[in-house]
Amino acid sequence: MKTKDIRILLVDDEPDILEIVSYNLTTEGYEVFTAKNGAEGVAKAKKKTSTPYYFGCDDARYGWY
Repeated sequence: MKTKDIRILLVDDEPDILEIVSYNLTTEGYEVFTAKNGAEGVAKAKKKTSTPYYFGCDDARYGWY
């Protein structure tokens, strides 16, 4: 599988972290989606057009409830 075929969903409440990590992964050829909280991440993960192969988030669970 090529890196450009791998979709990654990043979830973090810190915009700077999302921007830096997303930039680095995109530069390496990954398709990256971002979400600012758990609820938004789950919603994006459920969409067929953006179903990720990998889901990464920090351990704070703000927005999950």
